[in-house]
Amino acid sequence: LTIAEASPITPEMIMGNFGYNYYLAYLAIGILFYYIIKKSNAEYTLLAVWSVFVLAIMLAQNRFAYYYAVNVAILVGLLGSLVLDFSGWKRFDSNNVVECVKNTRIQHIISLVLVITVIGFLPSSASPYRNTMDAAPWGAVSGGYYEWYDALTWMKDNTPEPDLPYYSIYEKPPRGELYPYSGNDYGVMSWWDYGHIITYRAHRIPNANPFQAGIGGGAEQRPGASTFLIAPAEEEANDVLDKLGINGKPGARYVISNAYMAYSILTVFAEWAEMNYGYYTQVQTSSGLQVVPSQKYYDTMVAKLHIFDTNGLKNYRLVHESTPNPYTRGGNEETGYKNVYNVLYGGNLQIENSGYVKIFEYVKGATITGIAPADVTVTLTNTIVTNIGRTVSYSQTTTAVNGTYSFTVPYSTLGPIPEETQFDTKPAGPYTVTAGELSKQIDVSERYVLDGGTVTLDLV
Repeated sequence: LTIAEASPITPEMIMGNFGYNYYLAYLAIGILFYYIIKKSNAEYTLLAVWSVFVLAIMLAQNRFAYYYAVNVAILVGLLGSLVLDFSGWKRFDSNNVVECVKNTRIQHIISLVLVITVIGFLPSSASPYRNTMDAAPWGAVSGGYYEWYDALTWMKDNTPEPDLPYYSIYEKPPRGELYPYSGNDYGVMSWWDYGHIITYRAHRIPNANPFQAGIGGGAEQRPGASTFLIAPAEEEANDVLDKLGINGKPGARYVISNAYMAYSILTVFAEWAEMNYGYYTQVQTSSGLQVVPSQKYYDTMVAKLHIFDTNGLKNYRLVHESTPNPYTRGGNEETGYKNVYNVLYGGNLQIENSGYVKIFEYVKGATITGIAPADVTVTLTNTIVTNIGRTVSYSQTTTAVNGTYSFTVPYSTLGPIPEETQFDTKPAGPYTVTAGELSKQIDVSERYVLDGGTVTLDLV
């Protein structure tokens, strides 16, 4: 439905990937067939057949462009060598440099400059030289592979190991029946693109994977990755995970997001869920009309998790984040999206690059409740310190009804406990609860957060 890499390659993709060398490769293939017809040659036949085959599958699906890059390199190299041969470079058969210089003619210089210029520097906007120099200041622009490796290695080492063994052979259940998971098995919710790497690196069970299992959505709004990520409220996201549940537990214990999901492909989730409308709007600026994210965009669950770092959520907590990477798809849009939210929607987000990959845990949450003056506004605040040293503001607000208030909080202030998540992102201290002029602090244990326990703090 939205598999971009499976679509046919476009002229823009061709120019971005190969420049003029793509078209020179056609000329080289034609020359190969000429030589094959003129005089049978096994090496030329192999190169021609191989190149035509890879070219055909690349034209059908652009994902194969990186395979064809090898063929283009060989073909233009062959073409360049033929041009040099035609100009008489084969005559330089001496190892004596002085003698070679004496025998150099104008056609030798022109042919060499021509080959280097055409293959390496044209067109000026998409040549191999230009692409290399554009990437040089920060190295190759990546898909955040190192950050995924970091985050998933942490998950493997710091979250409870499921009973389902990683190295094993499983018997497929009968059609229509679920696999008999144990009570200690759990899922990891993320977009389907990342399902296999979650399995491979973290040794955990993804809710969705590149076999396109677990995506959900459609006209029936089936529970899955798409409906979870665009859920407009925490309660609706919880409902998705609960519907995916097994053995009386939610279908996922952890959620993983990255900047690409948060800033670049939200409409892809919406397309799968058949709800792709209203996530962007137009605003008038000094440069004319600009398309920007709408409030609906920032209300989605993936935004609440990745952009807002769980601020105000009751059942989700950030437990680990990778290093930032602003030189990735998505990562290069983070500060812009945060600035739009602050300017257009009255936000107060820190304009910074946060972790490219973030891991969240879905918990029952501990309840903080107590007595407070009737109808007074009660606020709860804390500062979350992440494993890379970022500080995140966490707050909730409610109104005391009939002289009582209640908050559900996802963060333990007393640290991790054995055999559970060994989180390295946590509150800087106790929660502060304020009613009017009175403020008090309270700690919450990890066991209460996991089991849904209750602590009492009266504000009178």
